Amino acid sequence: MRTLLIDQNVSNTDLIISLKIMQGNPTPESQNEFINQMIHARFLCLATFDPEPIPNEKGEYEIAEGMKLLMNSVASEDKKAFIVAFTETKEAMKQKKEKEHTIITTYPDFCNMVLQEDSPYSGFVINPYSENIVVTREIMLSINQHIRVVKRPGTPKMGQPGSGPMM
Repeated sequence: MRTLLIDQNVSNTDLIISLKIMQGNPTPESQNEFINQMIHARFLCLATFDPEPIPNEKGEYEIAEGMKLLMNSVASEDKKAFIVAFTETKEAMKQKKEKEHTIITTYPDFCNMVLQEDSPYSGFVINPYSENIVVTREIMLSINQHIRVVKRPGTPKMGQPGSGPMM
């Protein structure tokens, strides 16, 4: 059974620095450095569970058989859903609502969720209420042609994308 890291702290100083450099000077080198940092970073996503996860004796949360996971998402003007990813705990806490948890995710996790044939998601967006970096399915496929992304078995069923503000 796979476990989740729920309500943990995350900080991505190197990712934020590379993002700011890329935004100020969008060269191929700065873009490559940002992508390198992004594919190795740990992000926080807001999510709700059905049923609610219960920690085991080690304090770890296990994905139960049949558990549904609804990721917080936002919709683009053309109604495409994007998973919301935060680079730091304080960014996620600004948006967290009652009964939502933060879960730690990685670029391979986004690949598992977005690149499924029946995925309701068109990509993910990093810090949508500040930096607003959109990583589409097409960008992910392009990145994946140049790296090896390991898919993990046991990814929970995805719910329908949540409604959110238009980007």
